[in-house]
Amino acid sequence: MGTTLRMPANEMDHRLGPLNAPVTLVEYGDFECPYCGVAESVVGQLVKEYRSDLCFVFRHFPLSGIHPDAEFAAIASEAAGKQDKFWEMHRILFQNQEDISRDKVLMLARRINLDMDQFNHDLQSYDIIEKVKNDSRSASESGVESTPTFFINGIKFEESTNYWPLREAIEQQLGGAGSVYI
Repeated sequence: MGTTLRMPANEMDHRLGPLNAPVTLVEYGDFECPYCGVAESVVGQLVKEYRSDLCFVFRHFPLSGIHPDAEFAAIASEAAGKQDKFWEMHRILFQNQEDISRDKVLMLARRINLDMDQFNHDLQSYDIIEKVKNDSRSASESGVESTPTFFINGIKFEESTNYWPLREAIEQQLGGAGSVYI
């Protein structure tokens, strides 16, 4: 346990950007965590700037002891993913993180035009529940204790999760010659 990512980014992950990008940024997050909510906009900016040079991966680490709706929200995002709307659900959950109760999440699912019969079925899916558990297990094995926790090219990022420190770390991985499109 410690400072390295135990499970590398793979085809099973939800990701933005190519899996073979020179820089992979993995976040372990919790939909109720206010710091993850702030990190969401930071990561969005970095994904826009670095395009094909960055692969962003989001993995679940719901801190259920302090965020009682986080695990359900994680499961709901995975259920939305079954309808190719993981990122839409991801975004709307963070936009509404002050209330992600079951009723609110069902309303949000309707708002992003999910097939509600399929969504409700998928909320009970063993595969989806296991995906969330596996993400949490891989977080623990990688030494994650809080959210958000980032790994850049497999190494735990120990600095602030604000824009400039993350951008600087990405630039270092790119050798200072990244293709930034500002």
